[in-house]
Amino acid sequence: MASPSIENSASDAQVTRNLAGWTAGFQANAVTPSAEVWARHALLDWFGVTIAGAREPLADIIAEEFSSGTSGPSTLIARGAKASPHDAALVNGAVSHALDYDDVNALMGGHPSVPVAAAVLAIGEALGSSGRDVLTAFIAGYEVECRLGQMAGGQHYQKGYHATGTYGTFGAAAGAAHLMHLDAEKTARALGIAASQASGLKINFGTMTKPLHAGKAAMNGLIAARLAARDFSARDDAIEGPQGFVSTQVPGFKAAAVRPDPNASFAVEQNLFGELVGAGFDHGHGFFGADHHEVEFRGVALGVGRVENHLAIDQAHAYGTHRMVVGDVRQHQRERGAVSFQLSHHAEN
Repeated sequence: MASPSIENSASDAQVTRNLAGWTAGFQANAVTPSAEVWARHALLDWFGVTIAGAREPLADIIAEEFSSGTSGPSTLIARGAKASPHDAALVNGAVSHALDYDDVNALMGGHPSVPVAAAVLAIGEALGSSGRDVLTAFIAGYEVECRLGQMAGGQHYQKGYHATGTYGTFGAAAGAAHLMHLDAEKTARALGIAASQASGLKINFGTMTKPLHAGKAAMNGLIAARLAARDFSARDDAIEGPQGFVSTQVPGFKAAAVRPDPNASFAVEQNLFGELVGAGFDHGHGFFGADHHEVEFRGVALGVGRVENHLAIDQAHAYGTHRMVVGDVRQHQRERGAVSFQLSHHAEN
């Protein structure tokens, strides 16, 4: 049986090394004001959904399993506890995806912020990194997972792979490698290690295992970067090479340069999210409560689309106030693995 094709639209199709070289060479001064604003919004949104998700049952289970009786330098969000960086990445990554209300990006076909933010914040806290460095690493990891998803197209997801778990592992590895100042060679090794750990199956949508994919992506990506920093070996063509990530999981992959136009917008500037400004919190029932609540949010968003069967807000260069009326989100997830939303738009200039 023939392997899935890789179309060499980049000059040499050295995808792993190209991604690693770009990541290692990316500097804070390359971040545009627009990209910085979008990234700050994405991180703020990530904190919001993580705090909300911390009240979900899975948060207690996974935190108790991976951090009970231990301590470390990295914070478990909304739990008043610390853990090792990789455990914090796992717990925070899973919790931030618990409600399926975290941001999405059509380039990736998944939820980009959860794996990268959980990884870079966990290792950044351990290293004492500056906010500027964490933000730059987040943008780098976000770019890598989205550009990889863009090269892959939609067949990977259609085959049953959860893009947040798979591409997110590479994004987390790239973001952590950047924050740890790994050179291109070690970053390529980190991506190679990540390739052997990238996983997540859509059959588990609607269960606690779906957010576990995001947590594992954050944790596995961080582990990949930390091992690579210690000269742990891996192939530097593990994404595109024979029997690698692409040939086993991604039919129709089209290799491309990471950012052929340095003046083009960053992937984070195509983020799809709503920035919460008011919500019907009901601590007895989780984020949305048992019946119906109205949730208002303000964000760089107009219109509505769908990614991974979830609400996706289409970006626009305008701010507006939106109101969506939702039912019992978690019950919908349990029964159907999807959520139905009604959205009405009220523009405010």
